[in-house]
Amino acid sequence: MKKVCALQAEMERLPKGDKTPMKKLTFEQRTLVHLARAVYRVADLYLLDDFLGNLNENLQQKILDHCVCDFLRGKTRIVVTKNLDVLREVDSALVLERVRRKLIELKSDLFVTY
Repeated sequence: MKKVCALQAEMERLPKGDKTPMKKLTFEQRTLVHLARAVYRVADLYLLDDFLGNLNENLQQKILDHCVCDFLRGKTRIVVTKNLDVLREVDSALVLERVRRKLIELKSDLFVTY
């Protein structure tokens, strides 16, 4: 789980490793721990609420590729995010713009709005 959620390198940097109290971790490290806990628990549905916001761009892409897209493949994944780059990775998206709601189906580079 540490490798899938990019925690291995983070834990090696800490003096107490995985025994480090949560309050001593950065927001980025806490996010990775919470993600690892969620993924460790086997489920049919994963609701990931704006977890990308606390991660740097490089880490965001690693997590999307290795965890959300690869490791959780075959599971229903609902990702809440402000990062529209994630749309390249999804089959469909519900975009909320102020009061209006749009359901977007993504087919290659074609956006279809309902």
